[in-house]
Amino acid sequence: FFFGSLSHMALACGSEDGDAVQVAVRMRVFNGREKAANATRIVRMENLDKGSKTYIADPDTGEERDFKYDFSFQSHSDSEPGIGEWATQDTVMKTLGIPVLNAALEGRNVSLFAYGQTGAGKSFSMLGKVGVPELEGIIPRSCKEIFRRMKEETDPLITITVDIQVVEVYCEIVNDLLSDRKVWPSNGHKPRLTPKFGYVVDTITKPCFTYDDIWSAMEFADKNRSVGSHALNPESSRAHTIYQINYCRQQKNEQGKVMEQ
Repeated sequence: FFFGSLSHMALACGSEDGDAVQVAVRMRVFNGREKAANATRIVRMENLDKGSKTYIADPDTGEERDFKYDFSFQSHSDSEPGIGEWATQDTVMKTLGIPVLNAALEGRNVSLFAYGQTGAGKSFSMLGKVGVPELEGIIPRSCKEIFRRMKEETDPLITITVDIQVVEVYCEIVNDLLSDRKVWPSNGHKPRLTPKFGYVVDTITKPCFTYDDIWSAMEFADKNRSVGSHALNPESSRAHTIYQINYCRQQKNEQGKVMEQ
């Protein structure tokens, strides 16, 4: 028996009308190894008026235990009845991604991170399949939303710039995923502490004027990641990947002086 692999996402986003920390859980489809083993699903989910529950059944007795979460995303099957409402990448983006993006663009400190065992689906929720719109994850969808909002800005005294850095931490070495692997330093890039921005790493920063600029950078970085096959996941990232999108909005007065940033 197999209960299906669960990935968790935690959202830290203090607001006046919501909890400071929210936790979500997502159930993915069976992978090839699980299908070959004739795995049986023993997880179901239920959305409540406030929050949700995830139920896990004992495969021997059928007895269930329930666990409460702010959100439970059932992405295992869109046709199997009684296991919870079907959740797509769009569902996850609207529920988790948009609140984080709104708070970030308002200048508040926010964090959204995914955790779970290898092969649980963390990368799929956060990154997805870049270039396939319906399968894109929170990161590319957020980037698209940023440029959509930029197009709506008509005030000539407001300027907005966007750039991207992508690095991975692999075996305690920081690699620049926007540079050719052939020129990677053997000992990686060393983080340094700055008084204004905290720890930074001097890797390639690519200016982005459209979403296509970010997409091409993410596609290049995705192919550059350190990956390897193992029993649980044939395409494991084998590293921690950090996508840093720098968004700067400046409002100037008639004399050109920056009044707000």
